[in-house]
Amino acid sequence: MGEPVSAVIEPNRLYRVEQVGEILGLNPGSVRRLIRRGEIRGRHVGRRWFVLGSDLLRVGTQEPEPSQGPQPERKRGRGKTANTELSAGDRWRAMVSMRASGAGPE
Repeated sequence: MGEPVSAVIEPNRLYRVEQVGEILGLNPGSVRRLIRRGEIRGRHVGRRWFVLGSDLLRVGTQEPEPSQGPQPERKRGRGKTANTELSAGDRWRAMVSMRASGAGPE
């Protein structure tokens, strides 16, 4: 999927959605969804979304943007799953905090 992503995040560099997904272990659609919900600050340049390295370094350490606030999770399927499952955003936040503490896979 293109050039390899550096292990060091440069604060002043723009990262494509695909690169952010590789860094966080998410697919590009999930990254775009997090941008829409305000959990990651993104910038739209032309037809593509980018995330500034400094914003990527803040991921998981701040509340969503007030103007975009968290959106309710849409129900999918026929509702056969238990309500005790974590939302995609909660799973993502847990994974980011594990990686930041060194507990997750590199």
